[in-house]
Amino acid sequence: MQTNKLDAMEARFRSLEDQLSDPSVISNQNKWRTLSKEHSDLGEIVTLYRSYKKVDKTCKEAVNILEDKSQSDLHELAKEELKEAEKMKNELDKQIHFLLIPKDPNDGKNVILEIRAGTGGEEAALFAADLLKMYLKFAENKGWRVELADANETDLGGFREVTCIIYGKNAYSLLKFESGVHRVQRIPATESQGRVHTSAVTVAVLPEVENVDIDINRDDLRIDVYRASGAGGQHINKTSSAIRITHIPSGMVVTCQNERSQRQNKEKALQILKARLYDRAVRESQDKTAADRKGQVGSGDRSERIRTYNFPQGRVTDHRVNVSVYQLDNFLNGNMDGILDVLIEADLTKRARGVADNSVWTIKKILIWTTGYFEKHGIDSARLDAEILLSHVLGKSRIYLYTEFERILAAKELALFKKYIQKRIEGFSAAAIIGKKEFMGLTLKVNEQVLIPRPDTETWLEKVIQYYRNETGLKVADLGTGSGAILVGFLYYCRDAVGVGVDISTEALKIAEENGQNLKLTDRVEWRQGDYLKAFDEEDIFDGIFSNPPYIPTKDIGGLPGEVKHEPRLALDGGTDGLYFYHLLAKGAAEHLKPGGFLAVEFGIGQATDILEMFRKSAQYEDFEVIKDYGGIERALYCRKK
Repeated sequence: MQTNKLDAMEARFRSLEDQLSDPSVISNQNKWRTLSKEHSDLGEIVTLYRSYKKVDKTCKEAVNILEDKSQSDLHELAKEELKEAEKMKNELDKQIHFLLIPKDPNDGKNVILEIRAGTGGEEAALFAADLLKMYLKFAENKGWRVELADANETDLGGFREVTCIIYGKNAYSLLKFESGVHRVQRIPATESQGRVHTSAVTVAVLPEVENVDIDINRDDLRIDVYRASGAGGQHINKTSSAIRITHIPSGMVVTCQNERSQRQNKEKALQILKARLYDRAVRESQDKTAADRKGQVGSGDRSERIRTYNFPQGRVTDHRVNVSVYQLDNFLNGNMDGILDVLIEADLTKRARGVADNSVWTIKKILIWTTGYFEKHGIDSARLDAEILLSHVLGKSRIYLYTEFERILAAKELALFKKYIQKRIEGFSAAAIIGKKEFMGLTLKVNEQVLIPRPDTETWLEKVIQYYRNETGLKVADLGTGSGAILVGFLYYCRDAVGVGVDISTEALKIAEENGQNLKLTDRVEWRQGDYLKAFDEEDIFDGIFSNPPYIPTKDIGGLPGEVKHEPRLALDGGTDGLYFYHLLAKGAAEHLKPGGFLAVEFGIGQATDILEMFRKSAQYEDFEVIKDYGGIERALYCRKK
């Protein structure tokens, strides 16, 4: 029992309880969420440890009674109490030991579940449908949400293949054991002579990929739109809503047709593609170091199996742990915990044996430690930032970290990583530390002289790109361009457009110019040093103007998170009410727009109403649209000049 470590965890748990009741923490939602998550993560092990200490006290008291001859009349009772307490103590010790083992980093993720009929024709397809029902029931029992992404049905109600996404707490931690070939032995409905057939179905369980550096170049994708087939109501059969995405370099094809809109089907298909590419990259990396490693689902042959479902005997056998249950119907009704519990315990035992030596720093160990350290310092994206910084130190992709967990860091690598950790704690963003940031699928150079591009900006920019992607001869401008992220993102995907980027900072323009060069946009973009609209000449007329201006009220600058404080004040300070630059745009931007030309501006939380009213009152614009970010927050205004 690692009592020192557990005592420290309990002390931290008590500290978190105090902080979570502090009004100043409650008012800071980001900090409250971070601390609340840490409190929740510690809750289970602290509760068990407190129970362990109570039982341990009971054991000691019973021993004292047995050693005290004056209390001989209580010895029999003390013996029974000691026996029960020691049994409970051993069980709690075991549970705590397993909880201290480093977790699979994917355990908390949602799941992409793919089921495919293998050997056995129509019977395999029918059993694929049975497995789908089993997983749907299991998810229902756990309170998880399931969304069907794509399905290829047979005439008899089976599935040649079916893909769904399962959203739920720790979904991957349980369902990951389902990956492999599932063999069924039964008399098929199509069998006229009553013979038992053996068929096979493959199941792939992939963790949902979020913020993992899977490089999907949009030029590598062929996206086809077609009418959905099968059931789905009038809408799905009358519109071209189904999406087929082909990843040209790998030949990987993903289809999605179960949502009512192209956009939803496209998002879901890209989600599945990312997961597949991530899984493939992991397996390829592991195959290099373990030649005898088998693929996740194999070929679908009968001989490659993790589990057999024998209907004549009413038996389910898991071949990995050699465990059978004789309640087949109950198991297929989603009651899978009996076998899953054994698989989980076997997995924990295996990982317990493989815990790295404490005297060295492996990739896994340093990531776990750094994540905890960042969380204690109130960093929301603790795990992500740890991975970004470490992958940069090693000169490898983030996928590499997951495939080489046991690699030991060299002294130079460890020293540099420690410097990065310190800078992150001092308030510098991970992007500013490593000098680059992913935006719109592009890698951009950044530093302390520019505002770091945010995913929230991608949401509205992507929508504007969709509006104008097929237009020719466009000329656009970006006011307060900073790193040039918005402008180069638009120009990269709107291949016939040209643009002008304006910023008052010469240092920011150097970064923007470099990003333009790296993306081979030099001949299509002009960078101007100037004070917002004053940088334009009278004859400068554009088809569209972008801007993500400073919108933080001056009085609120001091209360910003540390990483934002290290970004240039010029990119943050929006004047007394945060609306200074929107007044300039509402008054003067239309002078530099063609009739019908668009204006797209980002703003802060709670500013939508004031800004929309401001532009309406100018009487120069129409077709107003407020665009929300991924969190459903109103984030940008799009409108056109009358």
